[in-house]
Amino acid sequence: MTKEEARILFEKYRMGTCTPEERALIDRWYAAATRQRPNARLDPAGLEYDQEAILEKLQTQFFTGDDPTAPRLRRGIYRLLPYAAAVLLISAVAGYFMVVSQQPVESPVVADIPPGGNRAVLTLADGRTIDLSSEHAGIVVAEGITYLDGSQVMENDDLGMENDRASDVSITTPKGGTYQVTLPDGSKVWLNANSTLRYPSRFDGHERVVFLEGEAYFDISEQVRSAARAGSGPQKVPFRVVGGDQTIEVLGTEFNIANYPDDPATKTTLVEGTVKVAMTGGTHAGFILKPGQQATTRNAAIEINEVDANQYTAWKDGYFFFKKTPLQDVLRQVSRWYDVEVEYRNGVPSDIFGGQIKRDVTLQGLIEILQVSNIDVTLEGSVLAVH
Repeated sequence: MTKEEARILFEKYRMGTCTPEERALIDRWYAAATRQRPNARLDPAGLEYDQEAILEKLQTQFFTGDDPTAPRLRRGIYRLLPYAAAVLLISAVAGYFMVVSQQPVESPVVADIPPGGNRAVLTLADGRTIDLSSEHAGIVVAEGITYLDGSQVMENDDLGMENDRASDVSITTPKGGTYQVTLPDGSKVWLNANSTLRYPSRFDGHERVVFLEGEAYFDISEQVRSAARAGSGPQKVPFRVVGGDQTIEVLGTEFNIANYPDDPATKTTLVEGTVKVAMTGGTHAGFILKPGQQATTRNAAIEINEVDANQYTAWKDGYFFFKKTPLQDVLRQVSRWYDVEVEYRNGVPSDIFGGQIKRDVTLQGLIEILQVSNIDVTLEGSVLAVH
C-alpha cells in the first residue's frame, strides 16, 4: 500500500465511509499493534507530530506487503506503535470515536447518555426563576431580556427592579448545559456546564463587576475596549470579573476563566487583548497577561505560563481539546458535560491524553477512546466507573 492510499483510507475511516472490509483492515492494524504492547498508552510524542513523516514511515515499514499483520512486520509495528496510535487516535480519529459510536458493534447493548445542550435557569433579584428555552443558545440583557433572535423572555417592567435601580440577575447552567449571555454593555459571555454568572441588570457607570463560579468565555464589547484605551469619559470605570481567587480587570480582550469548586486551581487564559489578574482581596497590584498566557491561582499564589489557548477555549466552539491532559482532568470535563459521576475503583490512573473530539458525541463514543487506550472504564447507570 502506498502512502497516498493510506492517507485516503484513513480519511475515509475518519469520515465513516469505509467499506466493512476497509474498516476491518484498519482494525487489524491497530489490533496487531496492541497485541505487541497490550499495555500501550497514547504516547506523549504523538501529541505533536508531522503527519507527512508518519505516513512516510507507515509506507516503508508498516504498509508493505499484502498483510500488515504478518509476523515478519511485527518488529516494525512494535517500533511504530506511537506513530500508529497517533494516526488512529489523532490525525484520523479526532472524529474516529464519533464514527465508532455510530457503527454497529458486537457487544451487549448499554444504556447511552446524550451530550449536553442549551440549558440554563435565569434567577431574578426577587427570587423568581425562568427556565430558558433549549431551542435558543443565549439571551440579550438590555431593555428587558430577549433571546438572540429577538423573541421576548421578559420585559423591563417585569425584572423586579426597585426605584429604577439596577438589580442583580444570575444565570446558571446545570451539568450538561451551556448558554450565552449578552450583557447590557454589549459584552458576550459563554457559560460552560455547571456554571453561574451573576451580573447587574444594567451597568450604571459607577460599578461594572460580574461574578463567576464555573467556567466562561468573555468577549468584551468594543464599547468597553474603547473606554479602556481612552481612560476617560462616562464609561471609564473598568470592567471586572471576580472568579474565585482571581479578580480580572478587563483592558479590552477575549479570555476564558475556569473556576470550578472541584478544581483546586483558578485559571484565566488570555486569547486576545490585555487583562490584569490579581488575587481577590489581595494587596498585590496584579499581573498583566499577554495573548497565549495563562494565570493559575493555587494555594494563594499566582503563576503565569505560556499555553495553547485553544486547549482552554475549544469547548465554546463545541470541542473537547486534550493536550497532555491527565485522565482526571479529562473525566472532570466528561462528568460536567454528560452529567455523570466518576468513581475510581482502584485509584486514579496516571495516563495522559491528546486530541480533539466534538462534544456532540454520546458518552459511549467517548468511552471508546478510553477503552482503546486500555483504560478500563464502564458506564453503570449515571456513574462512570474507572477500574
